[in-house]
Amino acid sequence: MTEHPAYPSRETVIRHSAAVRLAERERDNNARIAAILHATLDQLAYCDLDGYSMTAGYDLTDIYDGIVEMLPSTSDNAGHRLDDWAADQILTGSA
Repeated sequence: MTEHPAYPSRETVIRHSAAVRLAERERDNNARIAAILHATLDQLAYCDLDGYSMTAGYDLTDIYDGIVEMLPSTSDNAGHRLDDWAADQILTGSA
């Protein structure tokens, strides 16, 4: 029997709630990571990034740019991808 969208089964509601909790946990985790990386970028602003780099294969500006690239995205698309990921994790039992 196919469930009606307006009347989901108990199992569907439980899975959806679990996916929402997982997605929120991951949003919070990504927000903490973003805050750490932003603080790092703030500190790097006080450094001479045109100087000599002791990091093999990198100019100092590469380090700054790399951190910018690592910042978690807060776009709607990233949020939708996270929601889809969380739902898949719950559905497959990976979470």
